[in-house]
Amino acid sequence: MKLLFSSIVVFALLFVSFIYKDINSAAGLKAYSDEPKIYYRLARSEKQGMFSDAGFLGYCETGQGLTGETRQKHSISIYLTKECPEYCAYRTQSGLQGLIYSLIDKFYKDPFIFKTLCASFLSAVLIAWFIWLSAYFGLVPSFLIMMSILLFKQLIFFSDNIAQVLGATYLIMAAMFWTYEKKIENISTVAFFVVLLKILLSGCEYIFNALLLPFLPVIFYAVLHKKPLSQVLRETFLITKGVVLACFISFLILTAQGSMLSSPANAMRLLIGKAMERTLYPDWVSADARHIKYNLTTLQLLTKYLSCPCIRIGSIKISYGAMILFFCLISALAFYLYRRYKQRSLLALFATTWASILCPLSFIFIAKGHSMLEPHDDLAWHMPFTLFGMALTVITLKTWIIKKQ
Repeated sequence: MKLLFSSIVVFALLFVSFIYKDINSAAGLKAYSDEPKIYYRLARSEKQGMFSDAGFLGYCETGQGLTGETRQKHSISIYLTKECPEYCAYRTQSGLQGLIYSLIDKFYKDPFIFKTLCASFLSAVLIAWFIWLSAYFGLVPSFLIMMSILLFKQLIFFSDNIAQVLGATYLIMAAMFWTYEKKIENISTVAFFVVLLKILLSGCEYIFNALLLPFLPVIFYAVLHKKPLSQVLRETFLITKGVVLACFISFLILTAQGSMLSSPANAMRLLIGKAMERTLYPDWVSADARHIKYNLTTLQLLTKYLSCPCIRIGSIKISYGAMILFFCLISALAFYLYRRYKQRSLLALFATTWASILCPLSFIFIAKGHSMLEPHDDLAWHMPFTLFGMALTVITLKTWIIKKQ
């Protein structure tokens, strides 16, 4: 009963936080007219629009001076017949989710209703993780962990625009942890479906974060139960098989979708080209076809991401770099407490927290097509490194206080 009541309270607090910005700006939301052809609607979506992450290949600001259907056709054809005039990270958002969102919008034409559904979805996924945390670390610590999410202003600020991206990404984490908790043997199938669902719901945005998430419970439960290396490698292989298959199926679906607008070979070539732009930028993209505003070295790029504010309390700003140093201190205390009291759940959380930092680092260093052009896009740190970092903080301090008494 306590868990149910706590879950309802946490859901309500998260939901209000995620939707609060929309409540204040509901009167200014853009209205979208009905359109029989889905890809026409996607082609004319803008970065701020409810379909901003749902385009077949992202949005394209082209066809200046053109209006109506002429501009719509031009926006579509530029992907399939020639290169865009300049490189933009948002043109690499490939995903079938536009079909799903267009169907939703056909029944719910009010964008506020659409975003309410997305905020509900994100809150529900986090509640699933909250219940899992409660099973291992107790109700009160888990409640404090979830409330700490509200400190991450960047996460809350952007949640109204990309709640479906965050929800789809966190869904992988929650589903895989519960798969291990319930001892479901077919982990490869679960990994396949949750990764494919993420791609269908939110395309390839933060895809590298998402592809690493299924492996976090492998680390947690391996440390928790002292699993032999052979079993860990077997589970890693099974999850890898499901993840790769999901990506392959998604690629086939996107190719088929693109073939409706052009030939299969052309659609496939374009998808591969966009993937290369997203990962090998700036080497893959010609100098005259990309922005040169953020021509940063690897060290400069990491420094810029570390300097972004993670927590804002009034005039006080705490950067991600400072948070990582704080998590290092907490980790040292956690390891000391483990060595002294042999609490393996604490060690498992410690290992999983620092394994999860690979998720944001993969976005910064692999998805250079996005991270190089938008070094202010620090949401990757919350997928899910800061969440596990706060969990480690709360559980470590709880253990320390109890053992001192």
